[in-house]
Amino acid sequence: MKKIFIIALCLVMVALSAVSCSKPPEFSEIEDRLRELIEASYGVNDILFGEGLSVYEKVYENEFQVYKDETTNKVYYYYELEDEELGKLYAYRHTEILYFVRSEEAKTDTEYVYKDTDGAYYYRITYNGTDMEKEVDSYEDSASGEKYYFYKIEDETYGTVYEYRLQTIKYLIRSTEELSDKTPVYTDEARGYYFYPTEYEEPTYDFYYDEDDPEGYSYVRFDNEITSVEQIKEYAETVYSAQYLEGVYEMLFMGAVVSDDSTKGSLGARYYVYEDEDGQTWLLESDDYESLIKGKRIYDFSTAEVVKPGNSEFVNIEIESYLEESPDQRVTVTLSMVKQDDGKWYLDSATY
Repeated sequence: MKKIFIIALCLVMVALSAVSCSKPPEFSEIEDRLRELIEASYGVNDILFGEGLSVYEKVYENEFQVYKDETTNKVYYYYELEDEELGKLYAYRHTEILYFVRSEEAKTDTEYVYKDTDGAYYYRITYNGTDMEKEVDSYEDSASGEKYYFYKIEDETYGTVYEYRLQTIKYLIRSTEELSDKTPVYTDEARGYYFYPTEYEEPTYDFYYDEDDPEGYSYVRFDNEITSVEQIKEYAETVYSAQYLEGVYEMLFMGAVVSDDSTKGSLGARYYVYEDEDGQTWLLESDDYESLIKGKRIYDFSTAEVVKPGNSEFVNIEIESYLEESPDQRVTVTLSMVKQDDGKWYLDSATY
C-alpha cells in the first residue's frame, strides 16, 4: 500500500512539474499579435458593446384619416405632417379623372401620352364624363410590373374612351386669416380655419415601420456589411476567444437577468432574428441598449509586461492605457490572451 501511495505521489509531482515548466511566452513573442487583435477589436467592440449596427430610422407610414363634410357629404382622406418651416401640413388624397382615346396612327397636331406595344397611340381629350355603365379593364406594365386600372366608355363621337383615375397627394396649410392672393380649398367656418394649397416635397425614406413591428427594437439596415447573427459571431471570433464569447453571446442574443429584484426585471436580447408575416427574416437591434464604450481606448505597448499566472497557452499582460480624449488619465489594465486549437492567440478579455 505504501508503495502504491509513493507512486501516486510521484505522478502528482511529475504533473505539477510539467505545468510549472509550461512557461508563458515572452512579450516580444506575442506583441505583434496583441497589436493586431487590439486594432481589430475596435470594430468588434462597437457591435458587441458600443453603438451597434446601423438601423433604419423609426419612420412610420402615414395613415390616412377620414373627414366627412357634413354640408356637402363629401369624404376626404388626409394625414397630418409637421414641417420645420411651414408648421403643420395636411396632405390629402386628390383624385383627378383623365380621359384618353386610342389611335392606330400618330397625329401631327398633338403629342401622344402613351404608346403601347402594339404601336397604338393614346391621346388626352377633354370629356365631360357620363353616368352610363362603365366596363373596368386593367393593364400591366411589363417593365415595372405595375398594374393600372381604367374604365372603358363607348361614346358616339369618340368611339372608345378610356377613363383613368390619377391619385396624387396634395398639401394644404391652415390659416386663421383669409389670404388675398389664394383661394382656400376648404373653409372650416365653425373654427375659423382656412386651408390653402401649397407646394411641398415630402421626404421619402428607404424603410417604413408599422404598428405590428416588435416594440423596443429597430431593423438593422440591409446595407450594413453585417446583417445576421452568424456574421456577428464570425466577426467577433476573429478577435475574442470562444470561452470569453460564451457569456457575451448569451447576453447579446438571449438577454440576461439584471437583478433578482422583480422591479428591475431583465435585459432583453440586444440582437435577435425576427420573421415577419411575409416570411422575410430580419436582424433586429434593441433600442434600449446603452453603449458601454466611453471612447477609444489606447494602449501604451512600451509599458506592457507578462505577469502571473500564465502558461504556454494562457497569458496575462499588464499594460497602461487611456481614453484617446484623456491621454493624461492613465490606468493599468490586465489583458488576457489564450491560444486556441488553430494555434493562434485570441483575446480572453475585453479591450474597451
